[in-house]
Amino acid sequence: METNRSIEQVLETMDNNIVYKTKSSLAFPILLIVAGICFFSVNSFFQWSSSSIYPSLFLILGSIGFVVGILKFFFRKTRYVSAENHQKLKAREIYFDINESDKLLRLLTNGNYADINSLKRSVSSGLKLRIMSTKDGRICFSQIIGYVQLEYVNVNAPVQHSLAHVQVLNTIH
Repeated sequence: METNRSIEQVLETMDNNIVYKTKSSLAFPILLIVAGICFFSVNSFFQWSSSSIYPSLFLILGSIGFVVGILKFFFRKTRYVSAENHQKLKAREIYFDINESDKLLRLLTNGNYADINSLKRSVSSGLKLRIMSTKDGRICFSQIIGYVQLEYVNVNAPVQHSLAHVQVLNTIH
């Protein structure tokens, strides 16, 4: 069975002069780790009375800060950024009824984006149109993703849109 590539896979293969991949900053995780160590230090430097709540509070805050900081340090979010204007590509998803998959695929391949608003919407995740674009719309991709046999499957290959098509896609809610 042929599997279609995702939008992220297409973005990774693009030239770094168009789109590059970056991770979130290390400043906040390091700040959390330092704050956790500071709470541990404050707890050990002062002599507290036996009925004081501060030793327990500083131990809990130090533990939480240290553990969350370590987790955020190793598990940072990956972002795609336009090299031209340094805008992040943001993803949004619009859910449709699963019975509308053929119509949605036909409208997307023919370029009739304005008619997508007439399709039946859904609150569940049976079929979704994923749009990933910069704020100004210079880089925009869309893809139909369906929920088949307990997993999400890319129904079509990612489609890159022009600026005029992005303006129409932004009117879909």
